[in-house]
Amino acid sequence: MRLDAPASYRLATGTGDPPQNPLVSNLVDEAKAALEHAHGDTVREALGDAGVAALFAAVAAEWGDDCLQYLSSQLTAAEAVDLLDRFQRNRVRAQTTVGRVSLAPLEEQAYRALYRASLDPRSSFRWRYRGTTPEFSYFVQSLFAGTKAQYLVQGRDSHTYGLVAAYSDQADLGHCYIGFLRCSDRKPQGEMHEGMFLFIDYLFNSTSYRKLYVEIPQYNEDEIGLTQLGPFVIEGCLKEHDFHGGKLFDRLILALYRESWDSWAEPYRAIL
Repeated sequence: MRLDAPASYRLATGTGDPPQNPLVSNLVDEAKAALEHAHGDTVREALGDAGVAALFAAVAAEWGDDCLQYLSSQLTAAEAVDLLDRFQRNRVRAQTTVGRVSLAPLEEQAYRALYRASLDPRSSFRWRYRGTTPEFSYFVQSLFAGTKAQYLVQGRDSHTYGLVAAYSDQADLGHCYIGFLRCSDRKPQGEMHEGMFLFIDYLFNSTSYRKLYVEIPQYNEDEIGLTQLGPFVIEGCLKEHDFHGGKLFDRLILALYRESWDSWAEPYRAIL
């Protein structure tokens, strides 16, 4: 059984990207600059009562009132700067909470880009074929073999960043595997991580899975760092399972549990 989803599945919906208010943006930038030099102070200690009030008003005007549930005058200056950075990267201005990316159905026009990414000698060792070069028709057929659900990760300009997929489904046991493939030539800025966030949320909201598995060579994990994120736990390790660059590497099997995901993801849902 394949999962169905709207043509564009997002954590939140909006109506557009209204023009930037330079006065509001300047106020946010000035407050952020002051916080960057405040070292260990809290937001209130760094900005004062009037400054806090002005910053809160500017954040609400720029990115929406719901951002204020994450911003507190008791945060350290460093924590507040990190949060403002997240808002600036990921929030759409003025009264909408749509993130930078959304999930869209896999369509034929994306096949070529995914094929090139899978076989690119600079990165193919990270993905499914690990250096082999299947013909295009076989690649297209294999996209759907054993797949439970898969979606393109697209930007607001309809640019395709890559593919997220769920496969090796064992619904009777309550789990499946997940993975992603990036196919964009744009400089990576976390778009595929955000797409995977949406996809994981979608799977847990749409199925009865207890947990999701990720199978990853150690050399991929060293770059991606999934085990540094709270929800992912190592449940298995295949010793010296993968060969790359003249060396043998372990393959890790990570698990993501529904309960851990729900508690970890909640603060990020309004931001991403």
